Order: sequence, then C-alpha cells, then structure tokens
Amino acid sequence: MTDSERSYVTDKDVELFRDAFGDHFTEAEWDYLAPEFRNMLNEMIEREVKKATVRKNVVPLAEYRARP
Repeated sequence: MTDSERSYVTDKDVELFRDAFGDHFTEAEWDYLAPEFRNMLNEMIEREVKKATVRKNVVPLAEYRARP
C-alpha cells in the first residue's frame, strides 16, 4: 500500500489549507510545507482512527459486570 493509497488527506484539503494560509508563505516555503502538512494531518487522523478502533472494542463496565 502506497502513501497515497492510505492517505486520509486529499489534494483538495491541501488546496484549502493553501487558500487559507498561502499568503503567509513564499512559493518555495509552500513547496516544502505542502507535503509536510499532508503527512502531519495523515498522522493525526491515523492516531484518531486507531483510538476509535480501540474504543469501539472496549466493553462498558456495566455490560462486563452483567455477563455470566
């Protein structure tokens, strides 16, 4: 699986970020920041997905105690 296949961040997301903050950066800075931004967001989303997966598998205490 390549990075682009597992990417949660689309090119549109990157463009929205550039539209919002692009005035603060030169073109050279943006060329460096765009992939960094994509990687940072992917890592953040991946952590949240893992947390959600773990939480979904957790049994509430009351339900656990009610089991025979």
